[in-house]
Amino acid sequence: MLAGFPLSIPRDTAWIGLTKPGRGVTGRWFMDEQVSTNGVLIDYSGNGHHGYYGGVKRTFIGDDITGPRVCLFGAVASNTVTVAGLDNTTIYDLIITYHDDTTDTHTLTTSGAGLMTMTASSDAKFTSKRVKSVAIYTDGGTPLVDTVDFTAQAQGTVSFVTGGSRTVTVNQSADTAAMPTTLWWTGTNYVYFPGTASNTVTVAGLSNNTIYDYTVTYLDTTTATGTATSDGSGNLVMGATAAEFSAKNVTRIVVTADGGGATVADVNFSVATFDATHTTFTCVTGQACTIGRSATGLKSTVVTENVCVFDGVDDYISIDDHARLNFAAAESLTCAINWRMFGAPSSAARIITKGAGGTFTGWRIIWNGTTLEPRFHVGDGTANCNAPASGAVTAGAKTVMVGRRNVATDLIDTYLNGTIGTPTTDTTNGTLTNTSAVMIGMNPVVDNFSTGQFTSAALFRRALSAAQILRLNGEM
Repeated sequence: MLAGFPLSIPRDTAWIGLTKPGRGVTGRWFMDEQVSTNGVLIDYSGNGHHGYYGGVKRTFIGDDITGPRVCLFGAVASNTVTVAGLDNTTIYDLIITYHDDTTDTHTLTTSGAGLMTMTASSDAKFTSKRVKSVAIYTDGGTPLVDTVDFTAQAQGTVSFVTGGSRTVTVNQSADTAAMPTTLWWTGTNYVYFPGTASNTVTVAGLSNNTIYDYTVTYLDTTTATGTATSDGSGNLVMGATAAEFSAKNVTRIVVTADGGGATVADVNFSVATFDATHTTFTCVTGQACTIGRSATGLKSTVVTENVCVFDGVDDYISIDDHARLNFAAAESLTCAINWRMFGAPSSAARIITKGAGGTFTGWRIIWNGTTLEPRFHVGDGTANCNAPASGAVTAGAKTVMVGRRNVATDLIDTYLNGTIGTPTTDTTNGTLTNTSAVMIGMNPVVDNFSTGQFTSAALFRRALSAAQILRLNGEM
């Protein structure tokens, strides 16, 4: 059993995963020595691992982490990249190099403060484009002034300095339902608090013996509130056994004056730069913060959730056919995937699928392009049945979708964020086995792609219980 994950993972389980434990974790998701030969499909966690696992090959079509970085520009106005330190109110010529090494020319004028803004939405040269670099020239084409090179930057970078000592800033929209401008492979830090006494977060430098309110934001973007009192040295200790921290994945804590006053401290784990031990950092508002960890048992843990960004144009993941991915007529199965959708999918879009066509053989989770409702399908080439989820997905929100086939009850059903939809009778009688690859983010028949962020997926050769699915939902 994996630490922090009470759902026992059998050897007949396949994982497709991007989430990797942070420092100090004994195995929240992957322990390579335990599962790498027992069905892992992809360990694509930002550390360079990729290729063959359990005899299964993965293919990622897009901008691979092992290749050059690109900057993907979102499609709303506030998703921009700015370059500071140029001449004021000056025309510059640009040569833009895209992910496929094609180029295009452009002209931009700086502001009165010498700021150049490469913008999405209103500028077709950047909107929804993947850019490797932008060469900046004086008006007329020569000489070269500077180059904004995205390929050399670390994943998730939001600010860097060019070779000409100019500051480049990647600005992301506050609209969580819109695709953000981002370096292609990105990550979000969060802290898992197990809910025991010594597992805390402390903010220093506040007023002594003072009551503060705080709002906690979780990885799934939901929130909760609480109250704590600083000690005689101005240290505010949160976490421990408080319900809003217990067994929670926390991305941010905003501390305010008692009674809902002004923000006092912004403890934003998602953008924090931690020390080598992943223990201390400086919060957004400047105070020193410390992660406290128990000496025994489960510990507070800093984790980076790596995500793979799909642009909805030509990106997908495929996993070659393998016996572990196929199911006989009398076999149960559970399929789970974590997906954050941007924009409405078409009616032909797919989330994860094995088996192609309308009356198909296999299994899949697909979108209803009209209602935004995910559905789990199974088919044996003759009969094709599907079960609706409990509702529609919310654009920009983390969504865990689970499809389950239970041959003991002869039912299939779909869970959306831990809530079951209406079960449907499984009318299939034949095998679900086929020779197709597993496709994530793409309809293999019509090349229809989904836009969003993919974190992880799992395939179980059994029907998980409702309690296990609920726990899986919280951990993915």
